[in-house]
Amino acid sequence: MNLSRKNKHIKSVSLNRKPFANAFIEHQDIVNGGVLELDMGSTPSKIWGTKKLPLSKSDE
Repeated sequence: MNLSRKNKHIKSVSLNRKPFANAFIEHQDIVNGGVLELDMGSTPSKIWGTKKLPLSKSDE
């Protein structure tokens, strides 16, 4: 995890030890349970969390 005052940016995420590219989590992923791991770093990722987020159901 490496979280600290210096390492405050998410570098990558895994859900159940598989890469997780989304910057959001679906309700079903929460219901299914598991382990969500955040790898933190001192600089923002140029890859993770850069995709456009989908509209929420209430915004459609």
